[in-house]
Amino acid sequence: MMTPEDQKRKHLYLQKYIFHGLNDLNSGFDASAISYFNEIQFEIVLARVKELKAIGIYGIEAWKDGEFWAVDTFESYKTYPQDSHWYETAFKKFRNGDETFHYSASFYVPGNYLEYEDEV
Repeated sequence: MMTPEDQKRKHLYLQKYIFHGLNDLNSGFDASAISYFNEIQFEIVLARVKELKAIGIYGIEAWKDGEFWAVDTFESYKTYPQDSHWYETAFKKFRNGDETFHYSASFYVPGNYLEYEDEV
């Protein structure tokens, strides 16, 4: 289990390496540590996660008008968080619907990535 300090370091890592240059759509309807993106920007988030390889995604949530709509997780695909196939498939499934969503995700960030941030 992550300590509060580790959670903070994880959030800072995500802000610096995954979310940089993107517009977080969380206007206060959820905890400030949870970032939300439109479809185009979330696709960028997924590409950045995939590129880093060691980072993974536990789950993706779709929200509409500030209300929870649906969730999909890596367990549903019987795989691991770093397997880009699962989160790309889940995102495609959400996108193929008639709805326009905001997306959030829960991320796996290895501990050694967090330790590295302390040295910067």
